[in-house]
Amino acid sequence: MEMELLVATHNEHKKEEIQQILGSDCVVKSLTDYNIHEEIVEDGDSFHANALIKAKYCFEKTGVPSLGDDSGLAVESLDGRPGIFSARYAGDHDFAKNIEKVLEEMQGIKNRKAYFITVLCYYDDNGAQYFEGRVH
Repeated sequence: MEMELLVATHNEHKKEEIQQILGSDCVVKSLTDYNIHEEIVEDGDSFHANALIKAKYCFEKTGVPSLGDDSGLAVESLDGRPGIFSARYAGDHDFAKNIEKVLEEMQGIKNRKAYFITVLCYYDDNGAQYFEGRVH
């Protein structure tokens, strides 16, 4: 029997990537497939919290095991900023402005260490399971 997984996204490319990774034993669905169009408010205080918010919302809405994610850039010398605010650091989803703001804040700072983090939260009847990846 095939497992079904609801991914908390409207991004069809993301859905297809996850489908490729999981293979034919799992049918990956998106929010669009379930006709869910309301915005899921990511108001958590961490990547884990935001991933949980999305996964739990989807599971509670459909009863289907769900996957939520959150990701961003963490700069050591900026105490982890932009962090969970990466997409809106300098405004609403403007990548160039976000990078410009980070670089402005880092003027005169020698430590340029940073990492990209992604947290996935799988949610089903048994609760939440987290998976975290970092690229330094």
